[in-house]
This record gives sequence, C-alpha cells and structure tokens, in this order.
Amino acid sequence: MATVPQHWELEVDFVSIGSGIGGLTGAIVAHDEGQQVAILEKTDKVGGVTAYSGGDVWVGNNHLEKEQGIEDSDNNVQEYLKFLSGGEYEEENLTAFIANAPLALKHLMERAGVRFAISKSMSDYYSARAPGGLRVGHHLHVEPFPGTTLGEWQHKTRTSPHIPPGVTADEMASWGSLDKWDQELLAKRIAEDMRTSGPGLAAYLVKAALVDREIPCYTGTPAEEFVTRDGVVMGVRAKREGNDFFLRARRGVLIATSAYDYNQKLVGLYDRAPEWNAATFPGLTGDGLIMGTEIGAAVGVSAIDHLLASVHVSGETHEGVPLYRFLLGGNPGDILVNREGNRFTDESFYRAVAQAALEFDARTERFKNFPFYLIFDRDHREKFPVGGVLPGQPLPEGLGAQAETLGDLAEKLGIDPNGLEETVARFNGFARQGRDLDFHRGELSMAEEEIGVKPSRGLGPLERPPFYGIRLTFAAVGVGNAGLMIDGNARVLRARGDAIPGLYAAGNAAAHLETKRGYENGLSNARGMTHGFLAARHAARQPARDR
Repeated sequence: MATVPQHWELEVDFVSIGSGIGGLTGAIVAHDEGQQVAILEKTDKVGGVTAYSGGDVWVGNNHLEKEQGIEDSDNNVQEYLKFLSGGEYEEENLTAFIANAPLALKHLMERAGVRFAISKSMSDYYSARAPGGLRVGHHLHVEPFPGTTLGEWQHKTRTSPHIPPGVTADEMASWGSLDKWDQELLAKRIAEDMRTSGPGLAAYLVKAALVDREIPCYTGTPAEEFVTRDGVVMGVRAKREGNDFFLRARRGVLIATSAYDYNQKLVGLYDRAPEWNAATFPGLTGDGLIMGTEIGAAVGVSAIDHLLASVHVSGETHEGVPLYRFLLGGNPGDILVNREGNRFTDESFYRAVAQAALEFDARTERFKNFPFYLIFDRDHREKFPVGGVLPGQPLPEGLGAQAETLGDLAEKLGIDPNGLEETVARFNGFARQGRDLDFHRGELSMAEEEIGVKPSRGLGPLERPPFYGIRLTFAAVGVGNAGLMIDGNARVLRARGDAIPGLYAAGNAAAHLETKRGYENGLSNARGMTHGFLAARHAARQPARDR
C-alpha cells in the first residue's frame, strides 16, 4: 500500500477504476449526486468487458414491465434468484440487488439517456420450471446507438470481435438463419456506426459519462496501489506515462476492474478448468482483486464456473493475443461427445456443458468429459457458422477434421469409433421423434405440457457426409469464480466482516454473493450497474476525508 503523498496530481470526491458498466454507472451516479468524479482506465480504450458482452441486463420487477402490463414483484424475483443460486446466497446482497437494480436502471434511462427495451426473444433460463421466472420481462437490451455521437471517444470505445455489428438480439432471433438476415438494413447501420448489444450498451454509458457529463477519464493509466491512512482508503497511486499519478478520493474509490482472465496465478488459485483461455481483451489481470487484498480485503469464491466452449482458429488474434471464438452446440445436426464418443450433456445449454465437462472422476483421476468434441454433418455445415466461419466458407486448415464416415472421423480425432457410431445412431433416433430422452435437449424453458408436443428446433440427425469434428476448449469471458467480498452498499469487506472505509467494488470484481452457484444471462451487467449505483450513492453521503 502507498502512504499519503505530499502532492496529489488530482483531487476529486469519487474515483472509478475501470470503464465498463460498473465503473461508468458509478461515475454517472456520483456526478449526478453532485460529486467531482474521475475515471481511471488501464487500457487505451473505454467500455470494458461490457462492450464484449451480449449487452443484456437482467432486472426483475422493473418499471418497463409495469408500463407494458407484465406482472412481477420483488417476491417473484427473490424466489427465482434463490432457485438460481442453488440455495447458496448472502441474504443482504441478494436483497440489495433486488431492491436497487430497478432504481439503477431507471436512473440510467431517465437521467443518462440509456434507451433500454424489454427483450422479446430472451426468456429466463428456467422460466417454465422455477418460481418467479418469466418468459418476457426480466431481460433488457439497448436500442441501436449512433456511434458518431461519441465525438473524440468514437474510436476509443470498444467494439467486440464476438458480436455481429448492427443487429439486435431480437432481430437475430426473429430473422433466423443468416441467409434470412436483412442485409440492406445491416449495411446501412454499419455504415452509420449504429452499435448494438454489448458495444451499444458500452457506447450509451460512455456518452453519458464522458461526453454529456465531461467526466475526466484517464486512459492508459493503470491503478497500482491504494493510498491509505489508518486503514482508510484516501486515494489511488496509478501509473501515467511512466510516472506515479496520485489521485485523491475524498469520499470513495470504486473497484470496477472485472475479473482476472489473463492472470494464471489467480486462475490457479480460484478456478478449476483443465484448460484456461480468454475470449476477452488482455487488460483483465485481476488488478482490483490484488490491490484489495493488499489492504486486507476478503475474497469470496463461488462455484459459478462461467466458461464457454470455444475454439481458436489458427492465426486469428485481437489486441496481440489469440482470439477464442465461442462454439456452442445445440443446433440441428450437431452433438458434443467425450473421448469415449459418448454424449454427456444438453448441448443447447452452455452452462450445462461447462458443468458436465468439469466433472472429475476420482477413479481415473481425470476429468471425465474433457477434452470434448463438436461433431456435425454436412447439413449443419451448410446452415450454421462454426467458430466464426460462415456457411459456404471453407474451414481453415487445422480446424478439426473431416471424413466420409463417423468411424474414420473418430480415428482422426482420437475418439472411440464404436462409441461415436453408437451415440450418433441413438441421437438420430431422438432427433427423428423430436425428443432427446437422454439429456432433454431444448426442453429447459418449455412447460411440461409442451414437451413431446413441440419438437425442439435444436434436434436434427447427423447423417449426411462428410462428417466434421472439432476439439473444443474453454474460454473465460470476464466472470471468474473469485471476487472481493462486499456488503449491501457495495463496500469492500475485511475477513472479519467490517468494511474498509472509502473502498467499494462492482460487477465481476466483486464476489458473486447474490447467486453463488447460479447464473442468468445479463446478471453480470446488472450486478455491475447496481453495485456502481449503490457505491456512488453511499459514498456521496459520507463526509469528505481530510488530506
């Protein structure tokens, strides 16, 4: 930790470390509370992991539901999130999230101009199975954002290598396969730099914070240590152009540095994947986690294991590191198998894939279903993208294998041939009858009365050669198992449970205390937004600390 310097380069009330949804929401709300604010960003671009995300925000009992006549309540939201948590949650954090996420959302919409709308295509994962779940209402996306309005920040705000530009999630769902997309509309939006999904959400927040409110943001300025006095956080020592840069925070510092995807030491401490790669940009090294523990912050560890099946196409990079593309199964004509050639999970639900692939077999002292492989046929190849390779484009050299028979394909991949042939034969039978009796693929959000009546759109046989197979790995997406312990005001806690004065944490820099084992799409963005809101409001009500 750093001692109080003789001279501060800058003195403000509130400092956000990080420029994703947590840091920017905190900065926006602190400014709106009448505080002087500054933002520190380690990299040369703003927007953080938020810009790499799908961009949706999960908020229960929100005001948009009420406007559209959708019935919901805090009690319903609590029941759903408790189900999602697997029974593991901190009551204080869960209660604070449920009460304040709608307030944070309303603040961003009414005072910061962020245009959210209820997603028509995204339902709660367990909408048909869990109390409080909704088909429509909890998931929110932003409307397309004109990037040209960012001014000098237009080309300093992150976009994403994972998200198709110019198209919303609802449009993707309604248009269906790629050949049915409105190419004229997309070309117009791309030409006009209309940003959607995660890049759109990040852009709205950047405009509200850096353009409209003119909050100073120091890019290329990594925070390195907290400045403390008698256990109280007084500010931050950062590095700017190779020199120490001391920033005083009279009321609070917010850690919004996301996770630690590129810090193998922290990964080894807190996560259990047999292989670890990152689909994010290389700035995520757990700086907030490290800085917090240096001054006594407690670390909370969950078993969220939020990893996505991915593949690296040889030669593809972004920001100087290999680019890992998501390769999710669950489309007609594909299955996931282990080295024995056996299916092991519901391919259509990415969290089920991660949990099953991480099952450890004590009898053999190895992961039972890792490595794992995506197997698909020619029909699938002609209809669906594979690791960013569009239908009609040749698969890059070295990306998996292909063969005229399943047995030959298995030999090339090192899979048991008999096991694969038997598995495909069994799965094809399920596909023809419209129901997967082994893993109930595609049934997760279907009501019981629908199962067997509405065949899953994700089922289709593998029968047309050539057959293809790709060995998959895992990639992190900025959501690690570990984070700093916080209370219901987003204050960082010590191991004894008392708060460190002047220090807050948001989003993926904070432990997953609301739903320790579970996850719902949009929760990461919602947690960041809510924690930033809570931190800024709490800090604004504290007396200014003396020099």
